[in-house]
Amino acid sequence: MKYFLAACAAWGLWLASAQAHDGHDHGALTQAPLPVATATLTPRMEARSADFELLATLEAGQLVVWLDRWADNAPVAGAKVEVEAAALKGLLAPRPDGAYVLAAPALSVAGDYPLVFSIETADAGDLLNGVLTVPATAVSATGNPVLWSAAALAAILLLGILWFWRRRRA
Repeated sequence: MKYFLAACAAWGLWLASAQAHDGHDHGALTQAPLPVATATLTPRMEARSADFELLATLEAGQLVVWLDRWADNAPVAGAKVEVEAAALKGLLAPRPDGAYVLAAPALSVAGDYPLVFSIETADAGDLLNGVLTVPATAVSATGNPVLWSAAALAAILLLGILWFWRRRRA
């Protein structure tokens, strides 16, 4: 068992020493830099006017719009909210949580979608526009060598514990 623990400690030291720190370069061992995550968790668009503030997100094929009054940030209930784009046009339906939704399968393809929202309430009306950007790909961590090394170390530890436990039972 002590040889197993020594091997795990050596592996951990090797893993810690193999990583370059900020401003350092390990020469030929350095791999290409990982892509920087620039996309948000869900595609979103914001728009403001003197009366309203609007946040539109794309969630599971639906366009979800949160509409607030600019003056006091109070949710706007009972508004007529319409959206128009090259690939989409329709009236958004209110949800119980205060948001407005519309099925938008056309927006699930990567690209930039200029959206125009028409908002009508009992005391105000406005047009808000913006661009909803749907990213082409999400950043993946499958190529990260630290994750692979950590997974391999965890597997080795698990196998060592099972081997030790089985040997004690025999």
